[in-house]
Order: sequence, then C-alpha cells, then structure tokens
Amino acid sequence: MDSFTIQVSFLSGLIALVTSIIITKKLIPILRKQKILSPDMNKKDRPLIPEMGGIGVIFAFFLAMNFSLFWISTLDSRLLAMVLFTIMGVAFVGIMDDLLDLHQLTKTVLPFVIAIPLGIYLHDEALTLPLFGSVSMGFWMVILIPLGITTATNLTNILEGFNGLGAGLGIIMTTTLIIISFVTEKLDGLFLLIPLLGALIGFYYYNRFPSKIFPGDTLLFFQGATIGCAAIIGNLKTIAAILFLPLLVEFILKARGKFPAENHGIIKDDGTLTYDGKVHSLSHLLMKYFKVTEKQLVTILWMVEAILCVVMISITYWLGPEYAW
Repeated sequence: MDSFTIQVSFLSGLIALVTSIIITKKLIPILRKQKILSPDMNKKDRPLIPEMGGIGVIFAFFLAMNFSLFWISTLDSRLLAMVLFTIMGVAFVGIMDDLLDLHQLTKTVLPFVIAIPLGIYLHDEALTLPLFGSVSMGFWMVILIPLGITTATNLTNILEGFNGLGAGLGIIMTTTLIIISFVTEKLDGLFLLIPLLGALIGFYYYNRFPSKIFPGDTLLFFQGATIGCAAIIGNLKTIAAILFLPLLVEFILKARGKFPAENHGIIKDDGTLTYDGKVHSLSHLLMKYFKVTEKQLVTILWMVEAILCVVMISITYWLGPEYAW
C-alpha cells in the first residue's frame, strides 16, 4: 500500500466520521417516531432509547468505502467483492435480529454461511501460527475463515448493555489493529479499519453516557464482521483473536448460565450498580464485588481491553513483524 493509498484511507475515515455524526443525529428522532426503542436498564427510570443506531454507522462506512474505491485501483476486485458481501450480509443479520429477535443458533449459523464465499476464495492462503510459522491449511480455510467471522461477530455482541461499551471496545480494538498494521507493515486491512474507526467515533458521540441512541446488533454484528475481515486480509488473524479474549471470557461465563443472563444490575440511591445472582458476566463480577457506577464499570472494561491491546502492540514492536500473526 503506497503513501497515496494510505492518505486516501485516512481521508475516507474522516468522511466516515463526519457522515456518522450527521446520520446518527438524524436517526434518533426517526427511530423514536417509529417506536424502535429499548429501555435503558441501568437507569432508575429506565427511559426508552432509540435502537438500531448501527444503520448510520453502516451508511457512513460504505459511503467512505465508495470514496476510497474511486481513488484506489490497486485492490483485488474479487477479494473486495467477497469482503464487502460478507460484511453487508452479516450486518443484515444484525438488522433482522434487532427487528425479529432471532434465535441464538440462527445468529451463529447465518454469518458462517454468509462468509463461506470468502473462505472459498482464500482457500489456498496459508495460516501463520506462533512457533509453527506459515502453515498451509488447504480446504480447511473454507471452514476456518467463516468460523473466524462467526466468532468475531457473536463475541462482539456478547458484552453489551451499558452506555458506550460496545462502540468503545470497537474503537479500542480497531485503533490497535491500525497501529499494529503500521508497525508490522501489513497494511492490506487499513482500507476497512480506518473508515470503521471514523464511523464508530462518530456514533460514539451520541452513544456515550448517557446514551441518546443504542447500537443494536445492527452495529455490533457489522463491527465484528469488519474487524474479522480486516484481520483476515491483513494477515493479523492471531493478534485479532487475542484482542477478543475478554469477550471470549464473557462468552464462557454466559455459556455457564446457558446464555439467559442479562448484564444490567440494581441501581442504588448513590448511582452504583449491584448484582446478587450467580456470576455469568464480567459485568456481574464487577457489580457483585466492587462499588461501581455504570460509567466506572464501562471504563474498567475498556481498561482491561486497552491493557491487552498495549501488550500486543508492544510485542509486535519489540519482537518485529515476523512475530505478528
């Protein structure tokens, strides 16, 4: 990726940022009028907040992508088509889930099926593993790539329920992958990551505490799929998987309770949240054993992810690009 392409990518990120701010602001009254609302469970009066804010992020992202594609002619057109098909398809699953409340199995199977064409196209790509180096997986990539997209999609969605948490985690992870891409000179995924970052920052302006709009699975599915695709084509699969570790822990905790657990707690008079049941979430752990407000809880979870991200950036910087997987 040459300097001109990088400049275009950053300009597309700025376009995504501005567009996301504008569209999200206009979406709030529209969604409220259409009664696409969800209660804010961690507020005393449980106000109804517009849902499906991810629509604005998706629109901003694809507008920025169109700008990039007008100027950048070096991208593999077939790979680009497979990537955008995967991202848009998974985003559509998120929209359907917000509107129809899909079964968990459906939300797992559909992203896998949607990502199969990408897996077929990249079936001859080698997988780089720590200690083992480059390993040719052959036909197994047809399964591994859809599995990776499905995992990223569903894990991104699993730790949500607090103002700004999901979008904030997406911003931290995306920023980290951008930095690591430059450190390792593996820049192929930047044309996805930079517009995604801009769109997420624009949305977060309205999603931060106290939220004026919620992301919905529309955003979270789209976010996970985009990060997953960027990691795959940027050859940063293992690093991206490590960045998802806190969300994997959340998945394991939720699996212990067979996934019915909600993340909200009981609000005390001083604004802190408490939780008295079994621990089936990282948020349950914090509310049960620490005196935290919603903002503090979100900040702690961000810090956990940020520390992990700093560790991964440090490893790739000090050990060199050959240790970036």
